[in-house]
Amino acid sequence: MSATMRCTNTGRIRGPITVPGTATALAPGESAIVAAVDNTSTYFAHLKGSGYMTFEETADLSVTEFGYLDGITPGTVAANKAVIPTTGGLVNSMDFTEIKKGGVAIEATATEINKLAGLSTTEAELEKLAGLATTTAELGKLNLAPLGVHTIGVGADAGTTIALTIQLKNAAGGDMAERASLYAYLSDDSTGDSIAATAPSGGVAVGADGLAIPVTPALTNALLVDGNLAIDSVAEKFKTGQTSAFLIGGVSHTKAATTALVFTAAHVITALKFGCIRVQINAAGTVSTKVVGTPQAYDDAPTALAALPAADAGNVSLGHIAIENNAGDWTANTDDLTNASDVTTAAFTDSTETPIAGAKAWMLTSESDGDIDLVVTEAGAATWYLVLVLPNGKRIVSGAITFA
Repeated sequence: MSATMRCTNTGRIRGPITVPGTATALAPGESAIVAAVDNTSTYFAHLKGSGYMTFEETADLSVTEFGYLDGITPGTVAANKAVIPTTGGLVNSMDFTEIKKGGVAIEATATEINKLAGLSTTEAELEKLAGLATTTAELGKLNLAPLGVHTIGVGADAGTTIALTIQLKNAAGGDMAERASLYAYLSDDSTGDSIAATAPSGGVAVGADGLAIPVTPALTNALLVDGNLAIDSVAEKFKTGQTSAFLIGGVSHTKAATTALVFTAAHVITALKFGCIRVQINAAGTVSTKVVGTPQAYDDAPTALAALPAADAGNVSLGHIAIENNAGDWTANTDDLTNASDVTTAAFTDSTETPIAGAKAWMLTSESDGDIDLVVTEAGAATWYLVLVLPNGKRIVSGAITFA
């Protein structure tokens, strides 16, 4: 049904259709929803500029349903009202009790979703999660992994020490709530692209919190502490004057100072010539000697030294004995090693020790709250950077650790 009726200048509705309550006031061009007295019919009313109002019956919508449209503002959510986005398709806020995607409820809480706000992850990187078969419980374990943006506090130069304070963070950005471990090293470069050329003179030690396990260079066969080779009280023999320490196959060994050591064979050096004899030791602590050949008849000491053979496999060199012979051949274990006696000179030289330099890298373990304290000690002027290597391969580099 439709009807047209005359209105007064005030715009109040006049005519046979009575609107419940106060009459609706409309300005020219405005519209409203009105209802019959019995509320059984609703009408769309539009006031024309000429003062005439048209009514169109809308039987498909109840008065209550029309009420959902009354007083709404596009983009604003109000109780018991319809929601209409703005022209830009926006709505100010909505409070959902449940959100579903493809019929599946999203179970993450608002707090958990809000944690994504601080991530630097790109949309493309997040989309990679779509193909994962990982369960939520498995992903939850990442919250306990030291994958966050850890902080490294560098204290002031206290003369010869600088304190470092490390706080490990979990994947959600919070402080670790249990012990965690990760690799760390000192670098000369502010981006961590190099290992430090030299370690701090006083080393790096743990402060009040945490644990630091030094990572030393991998060594297989090496002399760590020489044996101090010398002539024995029995002049035809030789000895070591102190405990030697060495590695063979990466395993450490020691050999106490030993007297009355003998040559493995009757090595011969021709009269008035030069020769060198290698002294070596194996893992069982057996000391033996080795020559390039016998007899040796080199015209000078450098040539004899250049021909000195390396230690046998499974042995480490303790040093060598360089002999300048006098008249008559010299024979090991028969002739003595006394200078100006059976030989002109017999020089005992220890092999070079392999130093285990101060550590430049560590496996760090935090306290239960993720704290690690380190103290760097240096007597001179130097600058380093501490680099933390995360389980995912990313690195975090400290500020400059500078000793003036």
